[in-house]
Amino acid sequence: MSLSFIVEQCDTFINKKDYIKRAKKFKKYSDSIGMNCNQCHSFMKVMNKKLTKEENDYLFLMAKRSIAVAGIMNCPYIVMHPYSDHTLEENIQIFNELLKVAHKYNTTICVENMPTGFFSEPASINALLDQINDTNT
Repeated sequence: MSLSFIVEQCDTFINKKDYIKRAKKFKKYSDSIGMNCNQCHSFMKVMNKKLTKEENDYLFLMAKRSIAVAGIMNCPYIVMHPYSDHTLEENIQIFNELLKVAHKYNTTICVENMPTGFFSEPASINALLDQINDTNT
C-alpha cells in the first residue's frame, strides 16, 4: 500500500483530520474482500532543509500519520526514507520520534537505502540503525 499515492492521487486518508476514521473504514473494506496489507510505503515527500518550518511540520505529521495508518491496517512493515539533507544525528532524532508512533501502532519502520547521497552507502544506513537500536526498525 502506497500512502503517497493515496494522498497525491486519491486525496484521502492521512491529510484529512478524520484520517483514523477513514483508515478504519478502509481496513474494514479490505478485510471484507480478504486483502491483507503486508507492507506499505510512507508518504514519500520528506522534510527538507530548503522548505519552510510549516512545510516541514506538515511533512513530519504526514510521516507520523503514515505509521498510524499502517498500524490500523495491521501492516507489520512501513518503508520510510531517511532524511538525506539532514545529518546522521538529526536522522537519529527524527527516527526516534517516529518510533514512538511505531511502538503505539505495533509497526516496524524499514529504512530504505537511497540511490544517491549519504544514505546510499550501506555503512551509513547501518550507522543509523545501530544508533537507533530499536526493535521496531
